[in-house]
Amino acid sequence: MDDVSHTTAIDVPLCREQLKRILESREFASSERLSEFLNYVSEAAFGGRTELSQYDIATDLFHKDASFDPFEDAYVRKLATQTRQRIERYYSDAGLHDPIVVSLPRRGYLPRFEPNQPPQHDGTHEERLAPADLPIEPVEHTLPRSTNRLVILIVLSVVGASVLAAAYFHWATLDVPDFEIVTQSGDVMHRKLDVKSDGVLLGPRIGVNDEVRVRLTFTPERATQQAGIMIMENPDCYIKLGRHFNSRPQLEFGMEIGGVYHKRPSPFFYDRSGQTGAPIWLSIRRNGDRYLAFVSSDGQQWQRVGDELVQTQPMPAARVAIYGFNGRTDAPSIKASFHDLKVGPTFHDQDVSLLAASANSEWNASSDCATPLAVQLGSFLEVPFASNGYCDWSLLRQAPEGDWEIETQIDFLSMNGTAAGLTVAGDRSKMRLIRWTLNGGSITMEHLGESQASRPDYPGSPLLWLRIRRQGREIFGSFSRDGESFADLPGSISTDRLGPHLRFGVVASRSSWTGSQEVPPALFFGVWQRTKTLSKLY
Repeated sequence: MDDVSHTTAIDVPLCREQLKRILESREFASSERLSEFLNYVSEAAFGGRTELSQYDIATDLFHKDASFDPFEDAYVRKLATQTRQRIERYYSDAGLHDPIVVSLPRRGYLPRFEPNQPPQHDGTHEERLAPADLPIEPVEHTLPRSTNRLVILIVLSVVGASVLAAAYFHWATLDVPDFEIVTQSGDVMHRKLDVKSDGVLLGPRIGVNDEVRVRLTFTPERATQQAGIMIMENPDCYIKLGRHFNSRPQLEFGMEIGGVYHKRPSPFFYDRSGQTGAPIWLSIRRNGDRYLAFVSSDGQQWQRVGDELVQTQPMPAARVAIYGFNGRTDAPSIKASFHDLKVGPTFHDQDVSLLAASANSEWNASSDCATPLAVQLGSFLEVPFASNGYCDWSLLRQAPEGDWEIETQIDFLSMNGTAAGLTVAGDRSKMRLIRWTLNGGSITMEHLGESQASRPDYPGSPLLWLRIRRQGREIFGSFSRDGESFADLPGSISTDRLGPHLRFGVVASRSSWTGSQEVPPALFFGVWQRTKTLSKLY
């Protein structure tokens, strides 16, 4: 939606100074993409624009092609939401006393610049509310991401002559959900399918060594409201992990075989944060016909849930799914929000068989090193480097047809010619998106032997997210330090130059010209394909 109001008639140079102050703040200094967005829309306001659409921003600033459809692609809306929240965070702390207040209206893309005037309290124009006049609906405050949890909502109302005060916690996420399901009556259980068609949304097929993971925001309070993730062959054969309210909030890790839901051992476990509003990360790991469940409060530290489940009915065409419904009850509808749905191995507590080339594995580990590498799996995938000599190690699988995105998270300090990151290989050549020591430390996208594009690395080499996106016949690279806001590398690489039969995965290498200095290993936390489109169950 376009915004027709932009800025008050105040000094534009003063506004530019304020913009510079915001862009140099900690809220924006770490995100090149959000800084570019805020600078672009501000300059549009300074130039007198009265309208600015998603299409304008996507094609002019981010060089999307003419087929960009804002109704199908939420890219600009997500950037606007993240920018608005970071501006609000800035003015809640460092910018509290700045002379100019910048704001980005909701559902708008032209910022407002207004003088920062403290409120007047002379009593002549201010209407004060007595306790009985206070609004009943909660007021939500977005806290800094580092606070990572607490939003206090105070609800005041009057019962007779007394005032009732209540508080509860609510998680304030920083971005727009990728998928949402509003629960309704129905279920997928015991050979009866009465769930609404959009109560289960299906994604891509899942490999025999993959897992599905997602961040779920869902606060069930009535039996039997439930939402989560599935690996589903059909409505009579599936594995599920999610939040489920019976007499209290619980985690459910169960399965249905041949239309019979198995309840031994019990699939339910107490969910301590189920009614706080805090999101939960869910993960189901597949190893052939065996399945494990993990949950996390931050997406980094994972905890095993329940026993291993063995699905005795084959699932050769199993697909990823998300679900949300109320069971066969009259419970009220509530919203389940899903973010960052991914498929692929996460390396914590992973079986070392993943690294072995076999007919049962889609992943193939290979190395060309002067000295054999002792690659290890534990809390992450650790790829050490030999004390000297050339080395090139990779873990790859066949890329799907059409467009896709893959990403990894690494902890890696590049030294003495070492590099680590993502790779895409075809029959003719390969490309890499890597962290390495070029020019004192950089993130580089390179078509080996042909071209390179680099940006400076973050100081101190923090945990890094790398992402490769295929769109049509072009491959693009981007990186992030928080997994939310990504900066693009300039240019792209044509899939025609790489050749057919594309494979993608992670790579770690050391140059042949390096000396005998010991260097840190590359640590990978996973390699995932992001899921961006889902279909209804029927």
